[in-house]
Amino acid sequence: MNRTGLIFVAGLLGACSDQSLKTFNAEPKAEIVSHSDGAEVQEGISTIFWGKVSDSDDDIGELEVTWLVDEDELCAAIPPDDEGEASCAAAIGPDATKIVMVVTDPGSATGSDQVQISVVPTQAPTAQIAAPDRGTVYYSDQKLTFEGQLFDAEDALDALIATWGSDLDGELSVPADPDAEGNVAGSGYLTEGEHFITLTATDSTEKSGSDNVTITVGPPNSAPTCAITAPDMGSAGPEGELVIFEAEAGDVDVSADWLSVTWLSDKDGDLGESTPSSDGTIAFPYSDLSVDTHVISMTVTDEIGATCTADVIYTVGEPPEVEITQPEDDASVNEGDRVEFAGIVSDNEDLAGELTISWESDIDGVLSTDGSDDAGAVQFETEALSQGTHTVSLTATDTDDFYSVATVTITVNGLPGAPEIDINPNPANTTDDLAVTITADAVDPEGDAVSYTYAWFVDGVESSESTSAVLPAAATTKGQTWRVDVTPDDGSGSGETGSASRIISNSQPVLDSVTLTPSPAVVTDDLVCSPGTVTDDDGDDVTLTISWTINGALTEH
Repeated sequence: MNRTGLIFVAGLLGACSDQSLKTFNAEPKAEIVSHSDGAEVQEGISTIFWGKVSDSDDDIGELEVTWLVDEDELCAAIPPDDEGEASCAAAIGPDATKIVMVVTDPGSATGSDQVQISVVPTQAPTAQIAAPDRGTVYYSDQKLTFEGQLFDAEDALDALIATWGSDLDGELSVPADPDAEGNVAGSGYLTEGEHFITLTATDSTEKSGSDNVTITVGPPNSAPTCAITAPDMGSAGPEGELVIFEAEAGDVDVSADWLSVTWLSDKDGDLGESTPSSDGTIAFPYSDLSVDTHVISMTVTDEIGATCTADVIYTVGEPPEVEITQPEDDASVNEGDRVEFAGIVSDNEDLAGELTISWESDIDGVLSTDGSDDAGAVQFETEALSQGTHTVSLTATDTDDFYSVATVTITVNGLPGAPEIDINPNPANTTDDLAVTITADAVDPEGDAVSYTYAWFVDGVESSESTSAVLPAAATTKGQTWRVDVTPDDGSGSGETGSASRIISNSQPVLDSVTLTPSPAVVTDDLVCSPGTVTDDDGDDVTLTISWTINGALTEH
C-alpha cells in the first residue's frame, strides 16, 4: 500500500471513529391537555391548567415543568408525576392572552406548548340592605338590627366578605358573616345623629359592591305617657252594663298611633287591646266584667317595648256608698294646722258598722282606719299632714269585698323658717332709735314671697310703741331690755319667729356752754367760770366738777 493510500485509510478511520463518539440530547416534549386555543378563563378565579411531558432520552423524574402566563411565571418549576403529568392552579388577570407550558431536561434542552386564552371578566358582588330602614325611628340607647342580602355570580356566597359602615361612626363592629344563602344579620349601637349606612360585599377577586341607606338615630328612648280619664275612680255599675273606658296616651318620640294598648282586670285577666288615635285618645268598650271590684289596668307600649301603666277602680255590683263631707275639695291649710276629716258611708246589704274604713294620703300613707258609727259617720283629726298637695281617699269595703272610694284634694302650705336678725346700734342708749336689720331672710318651702311683722317687748312685756322695724329713742329708758320678734308670713300663714334683744345703756349728760370772764383778762383780774345748762336724757342728777389748767397743765386752783 502506498503512503497516499495509507493516509486516506487512516483519515477515513479517523472520521468514522469521531462520529461514533458524538452524543445527541433529544428535546423534551410538552402538551397542554386541559385547555385548547380560544378557551375561556374566568378573571381572578383559580383555574387548573395541566398537561403531559415526555423525553426520549431522559427519565420523567429528571424533567422540570414551568408554567407561564404570557411572558411571566405563573407556577414555579416542579417535576411531573410518574405519568408525566404536571399541573398549575392559579388566578388569571384580565389582560392575559396565552398560557405556556415549558419542560426542561437535565441537559437544559426545552420543549413547550401554548394555548391562546380568552379571559372572561367576573362580575362584582352586590349587596342589599333590609335593615335598618329609613322609615323606622331609632334610639341611641337601643340596639339596631342590621340585615342584608349578598349576591355573587362566581363565588360561594358564604365566602364573600361583608362589612357595615357609618359616615359618623366609621366601620361598625356588627357581625356580618354571610350564610350559604348570602344572608347577613347582626346588631349594634349607633350614636345620635343622621347616619349614612353602607353594606359592602367583597369577593375573592377583590371586587366589591355595596348598598346604602340614610337613617336618623335619636336620643335615648322616652317611655310613653298615659292616663285613664273615664270612668271615675271608684265608680260602679250593674252586671252586663257596657263600660266605655276612655284614656289618653302620648310619646315624645313617635306618633300616638304607633303605640299599642292592652287592658287587664285584676279579677278577670286580659280584657283586650286598643290603638290610640293620632291625637292620643283611646276608647275601649267592655261589657263582660264579673261581679266584683276590679282594678282595671291599661298598659301603653311604644314601638321598642317601653311602657306606661294607669289604673282605675271599677265595681260591678253594688258596692258601699262613700262621701267625704269635710274638708272641701281643694282646701288649703298651713303646716301643723289641725285638720278635721269627715264622711258618710252606707251599704245596701251591710250595716254601716260592718264596713271596713280606711283614710289614706298619696303622700303620707294610711291616716286612719277608725270605723263608722251606726249612722255611717266617719271622722278623724290630724296635725301631722306633710307639706304638699295631698289626694286623700276614703275607702269603704263591705263584707263581699266590694269597695268604693271617694277622694278630696287638700294642700298643706309649708311655712317659712325663722329669719336671722340684729338690732342696731350696738351699744344703744336712750338717744338712739333701735332699728332691725335682717341678716338672712326667711326661706319659704314653696318659694313664696315673704313679708315680716314686728313686735317689740320691754323687759318681757309687749309694747305698743312700735310695730315696725324701728323703735324710736323716745320709747327707751336706761337699763331697759328691749326685744324684737320678727315673724315671716308667706301670705297663707306665719312662720317661725326670729328674735334679737338690746339693753339700753346710760346716756352721757350734756353741758350746753361754759363762759370764762373777764375776756380779755389781765394778770390783775380774777377769772370767773360760769357753767351753762346741763341736761341728761336719762333724767339723772348731774354734779358739775370744775378743774383749771395752766398751759395745759392741771393746777389745784
